[in-house]
Amino acid sequence: MIDAREMVVTPGFCNNHMHISYAHATRGIFPDNLDPMVYLSNVFTLQGAMTEEDEYYTTLLGITELLKYGTTCFVDPGSTKYLEACMQAYEESGCRLVVGEHVTDKPNPMRLPVYPVDEAVRRMEATIQRYDHRLDDRVRAWAMPFDAAFCSDELLKAAKDLADRYNTGITLHQSNRPATVQMYLDSSSKRPVEYLEDLRSPRPQHAPIARHRHRYP
Repeated sequence: MIDAREMVVTPGFCNNHMHISYAHATRGIFPDNLDPMVYLSNVFTLQGAMTEEDEYYTTLLGITELLKYGTTCFVDPGSTKYLEACMQAYEESGCRLVVGEHVTDKPNPMRLPVYPVDEAVRRMEATIQRYDHRLDDRVRAWAMPFDAAFCSDELLKAAKDLADRYNTGITLHQSNRPATVQMYLDSSSKRPVEYLEDLRSPRPQHAPIARHRHRYP
C-alpha cells in the first residue's frame, strides 16, 4: 500500500516524440546556440557511431528518466538503429511505445541514408511486420517517413498505404518555421500540413497521423 495523501495520482503520461536511443548521450556536448542544422548533422553522426550495447544502455537510461517523472508511453520516431537489442530495455522497463524505421529518398543535411523508394518502403514494412504487437502488444510499429521535405510524394503516399494496410499509424517530422511555410507556399501554394492533407489516400478511414514541430528548415 502507498500512502497517497497530499499526492496527485494520474494515469501514466505519454511522450509523443522522443529520440530515446541517443538523445541522452548528446547532453552537454553541443552549445545551446548552435545552428539547428549543424546540431542535427552532428547528432546523427554521433548516433551512427553507436553500437548495439551503446543503444541498449542509452535507451534504458532514457526510459528510466521517463518513468521517474510518470511517463509510461512514448513514440520513438524511427531513429533507433538496433531495435532488437533495445527490445530488452523495453521489456525490462514495462513501458509502452511506438517504434519504426525512419527513411528518406532525397538528399538531406542530416546525413541520413538515402534509399530508392522501393527499398525505403520495404524497410518500413519489414519493421512493422517484425515489431508490431510485440511484448504482449505493448509495442506498436508505425510507418515513419522522416520528413516531407526530404521524402518524395511517392514515398509519403506509400507510407500512408502501409499504415492503412497494417492498421497502424504514421509519424513524420514537420517544421512550421516561416522559411519552411514559405517554401511550401512557393512550390505548391499550400501550407505544410495542407500539403500533407492533400496527399492522403481518398479512403473512408485514415490511419492516425502524428506530426511534430522541429526547428530545422
